[in-house]
Amino acid sequence: MEPKALRVALRIWVVLVLAFMFVPIVLIVLYSFNRSNIESWPIAGFSLHWYSVAFHDPQVRSAFLLSLRVGLFATVLALLLGSAVAYALYKFTFFGREAISFLLILPLALLSFRSVRTNLERIFAVDIMVIIGVLMNRIAPGKHHGNLRTDAEFEDFNITLEVRTQAGSNSGVYLRGIYEIQIAETYGKPVDPHNMGALYSRITPSVAAEKPIGEWQTMSITLVDRHVTVVLNDRTIIDNQPVLGCTGGAMTSDESKPGPIMLQGDHTNIDYRNIVLRPVVK
Repeated sequence: MEPKALRVALRIWVVLVLAFMFVPIVLIVLYSFNRSNIESWPIAGFSLHWYSVAFHDPQVRSAFLLSLRVGLFATVLALLLGSAVAYALYKFTFFGREAISFLLILPLALLSFRSVRTNLERIFAVDIMVIIGVLMNRIAPGKHHGNLRTDAEFEDFNITLEVRTQAGSNSGVYLRGIYEIQIAETYGKPVDPHNMGALYSRITPSVAAEKPIGEWQTMSITLVDRHVTVVLNDRTIIDNQPVLGCTGGAMTSDESKPGPIMLQGDHTNIDYRNIVLRPVVK
């Protein structure tokens, strides 16, 4: 976690920036209701006089209507172009797709971290960005990368999530930190214990339920005792089958105790969103 003094300083800085941006606007609005033509504080009294003057001025009305038309035209144009680009990014795969997507959502970016420090345990040198609710893992060539795990540990639970694979994606969701449910770009391939939704190298999915690359896919995973159920894109591919030992990359070999949820991030690019965990009460 960041030092407390740093967190306080950042909050104060945010308040100062917001005040610098919005206090002058609030003052201008207040002065617009001043019945006096002399700027003084507090205002001399409440009046709509200046609004009446502006409304009856033909030049002001003309400028207002022009601004309204330009704003409406810009809104319609942005809606049409934005919808077209969003459809293309969602449905098609092409060179530069990720770069275009990143540039379009950059102005709306909520968070962008090199090291993630929230309710998750600090991970060394993992390139993860949280942008508009999407957890994006991006691997930089030549760098060491890590995984992302929860501070809390769980025993029996259901976890639902959405995942979007990239070209050659290879990731995984570790249950209790020891059982890996494979996340990989395996659309169109025969079922295999290394395919999307498999208990890695242990249980082969009963059916291939993957979606094409670039599409969001839903996954529901339930672990109770040592039995696992996986539903991929509304199709049950593993149905309450026993897990037969820890999978590769396990954090420990002890299967008798609760463990964290861990997202594998040291292999390839991958996106996650809408991750919800619910404890199972037996």
